[in-house]
Amino acid sequence: MKAKNKFAAILTVVTVGLTTSLSSVQAFSESSNSENKRKPELVFPVISDVHIDDGSTADMNKFRTAMDQLNKAAPKQDAFVVVGDLTDYGNATEYDKFFSIYNEKKQADVQSMFTMGNHDYWNGLSVEKAQNLFFEKSGMDSLYYHKKVNGYDFITLSPENGNTHGLYSVNQINWLGEKLAAAEKENPDQPIFVFLHQHIKDTVYGSDLWGTQENKELLYDTLKKHPQVITFSGHSHYPLEDPRTIHQKDFTSVGTSSVSYLELEPGKLQGFHPEGYRDISQGMIVEVYNNEVIIKKRDFHKDDWTGKPWVIKNPSKKNKFKYTDDRDQLPPSFAGKDKASIVKEKSTLRSLNVTFPQAKDNLLVHSYHITAKNKETGELDADFTAFSEFYHDPVPKNLEFPVAGLKPGTDYEIKVQALDSYNNTSKKVLLADGQTKALEMVSAQASPSLVTTGESTTLQVKMKNFGNDSVKGKIKVDAPEGWSVEHNELEYELSGSEEKNMPIKAIPSKESSGSSQFTITAYEGGQIIGSKNINVFVNMILGESFDQLDSALKPAVNENIPSSILGWSHTAPNG
Repeated sequence: MKAKNKFAAILTVVTVGLTTSLSSVQAFSESSNSENKRKPELVFPVISDVHIDDGSTADMNKFRTAMDQLNKAAPKQDAFVVVGDLTDYGNATEYDKFFSIYNEKKQADVQSMFTMGNHDYWNGLSVEKAQNLFFEKSGMDSLYYHKKVNGYDFITLSPENGNTHGLYSVNQINWLGEKLAAAEKENPDQPIFVFLHQHIKDTVYGSDLWGTQENKELLYDTLKKHPQVITFSGHSHYPLEDPRTIHQKDFTSVGTSSVSYLELEPGKLQGFHPEGYRDISQGMIVEVYNNEVIIKKRDFHKDDWTGKPWVIKNPSKKNKFKYTDDRDQLPPSFAGKDKASIVKEKSTLRSLNVTFPQAKDNLLVHSYHITAKNKETGELDADFTAFSEFYHDPVPKNLEFPVAGLKPGTDYEIKVQALDSYNNTSKKVLLADGQTKALEMVSAQASPSLVTTGESTTLQVKMKNFGNDSVKGKIKVDAPEGWSVEHNELEYELSGSEEKNMPIKAIPSKESSGSSQFTITAYEGGQIIGSKNINVFVNMILGESFDQLDSALKPAVNENIPSSILGWSHTAPNG
């Protein structure tokens, strides 16, 4: 019994230790009833870019999901803030749909705060009428305003027209300066929360392209006098996973992503709307303790948190800032065993597919720089950057990208280098050698394409070898019913750089009439090089199809047009 009890005691200790460890990992993910858990002085969600659209229910469903998850994760909210683009076009019906969901889901005692976004102006109304509609529907009584929530200052700004980059007037910015000065005087070390739709230029990820333009220096300089300011802005839709989404220099700036859909910076292989971008929906919950602000990032589409929370200690002290531009000097790295390889079955005349394992980084591998060096010329025939797909959850362990724009029948060295969000590059690069396909089916056509009973046509198949070595293959003809062909399969061999025409005679049966379609397929070994369909017309009068007479047309004669242009001659084509 003693031995058994001792084992039980050990098991209990191990279980308690494991539970404690898991709890520490998940402490930010769900509320706990633990007596040791600190109680925040202030809790409020921040979301942005909900984009309720009259033409779709998808964004309404995303908004409902977001509200449900925020209520579950933060059952006692003091405020709720939406920083613009509540709607897609600012229509009254879109506002009604937004607030039908919000008013149903919001907590009873929460202080609601909304800013206008540029999309909320896009209803065809005048600026003044668009603003009045926003006031009427949101219950806000001003375009910019100040509130106290549990003793903390909330300052809300709005753009003053529908310009994409936002207009924050001198009057609004001067008003902001007055409110900031008063808040700091009352509580010098306490964080001040400022909300606006567009990012402040050159702060968070996305602010270089989507930040404020007009009066941007005045806005920044007004905020920089108060390091305890924490701004929240949306507009860019850029994801929360990138570490640059929080930025500290003269004050703290936070990007809020989007409930509606993801967007990214241009210039990468996947584009600024990568595959699956409409499936991604994000927001955040802010918890405020004595001299500490914790921001928890939420993937609504996964019903889970993403990444570790951002923790801002002593927000009024710039020398304590840790989310700075120079915070990351460590480059990403590949493991010693990591290799890149070419997916041979996906090689084409002008592209190769490269696959490789993801690199590691202390913060985030953001993208990969990929080049293809032509081994014959030494030139880079392909040079591009591709996202690491860090915005997906889970992030794929291996990636595969097409390397396009290459030359046929050419040997290439593919090089892959990892980059993090701060442009640190991996010292190790992954290399892979590959050769593009050399063989191409250049064309396949019937001459003539219009025949009568008893006449034959010739299927002309042109093949070209772009490589230096000879190649062998075959042409397979799938003939329509009622036709006989000279060769159902025709073997060929092309020497280096050779181009060859291969004729195959075809004859229709007496019963054939109308349009007939041949399928010509070219093979090299057992792999398909190309496939083309050819239409031949039997016993058809001209009025039924002029377009199919292309092979019967000749250069125009006695006409003042270039002979390279095919057109009607003075003698009608045969048939």
